[in-house]
Amino acid sequence: PTSTRTEDVRMGNTIGRARKDEAIKNNNNMYYRFSCNWDTTVIFTTVVTLLITVVVIFLSFKTYKTYRRRGNNFMAIIAITVVWILPTASIVSFMYMPTSVTVDDENLILRQIKGNITIPISEIVEVRQIGHDDMKDGVRRFGSGGLFGYLGWFENPRLGTFLMYATNRNNRFLVKDSRNTYVFSCIGSDVVVGTILKAAAK
Repeated sequence: PTSTRTEDVRMGNTIGRARKDEAIKNNNNMYYRFSCNWDTTVIFTTVVTLLITVVVIFLSFKTYKTYRRRGNNFMAIIAITVVWILPTASIVSFMYMPTSVTVDDENLILRQIKGNITIPISEIVEVRQIGHDDMKDGVRRFGSGGLFGYLGWFENPRLGTFLMYATNRNNRFLVKDSRNTYVFSCIGSDVVVGTILKAAAK
């Protein structure tokens, strides 16, 4: 396929501006790919957590050796077990981190490290951009609140229970199909929503 990199990806009256955005033509079909940029909270939370993880690993191994020398095997096991808690959480969050969103006339695809989530346009019953008011009074049921993104199951009075894979709170959009309610984010979320609405209207 051939690709054209563009800073302004236009769809109707909407414009997505970003250097990494692409409008790609493949077999005369146009599709759009947008990167999932990080907001300040995700950057701060991820950097701090990874630094703490390194410190915890160092201190845990040091504590493990100390208890082993004293012959306290029980505490040594606890110390070495602690080593794996933060790294495991970091690895799991990293695997679910969204990297880009691709949309065409047939599918919406969220790309993650672990693999893709593909939602056929024909199965989407609602799509719209959402703001901060839509996310008020939210509760994280299971997942990450900033480490590599806002990932997992969340709930609030306006949206109910939803599955969120987002890395920026300023460009989130809602996608609902017959099974789940999703909240994604990407640069050019307005173009994604516009493309889905146009495809669904055909």
